[in-house]
Amino acid sequence: MSIDLTDMTDEQLYELIEDAQTELGRRQSQATFDAQIAEVVKAARGNVIPDRGKGEPWEPVKGYQDVYFKGDIVTHNGKTWQSNIDNNAGEPGVSGWTEQVEEGEYLVWKQPGGYEDAYEPGVVVWHPDKGDQLYKNVHTANNAWEPGTPGSQWEPYTPDDDAS
Repeated sequence: MSIDLTDMTDEQLYELIEDAQTELGRRQSQATFDAQIAEVVKAARGNVIPDRGKGEPWEPVKGYQDVYFKGDIVTHNGKTWQSNIDNNAGEPGVSGWTEQVEEGEYLVWKQPGGYEDAYEPGVVVWHPDKGDQLYKNVHTANNAWEPGTPGSQWEPYTPDDDAS
């Protein structure tokens, strides 16, 4: 992102800086709050609130006590899904979930809807539209780029790559 600041007055620049700092603080506060809520709900799971995400059918989230956490597994619309994020209130197949395939197979690549759906570093996916090729995410962060495209930071992968 590039913003031309050359025509802005000093007052406008200070206002922009203040607005940016306020927004950054809001985001950091929200992230801290979400993490604290997640810890409280995780600790209460199975004791005070029902334990979810163990392969049961997905149920809509009604409040913080019902959210799903990263790694939780649910079934929805005949498919199995794993949550990519903590405090997940999204519907599987819409946001925050990765479809799981049969054990021993690789995830089928699907265009992520956003950062919460992006693939973590080291994940191996199968891309049926790219000659049935497997790809490994070699990016150091979550990756939403399509494998096999320039700059995507996915590399062709074979199961033998793990043996070396």
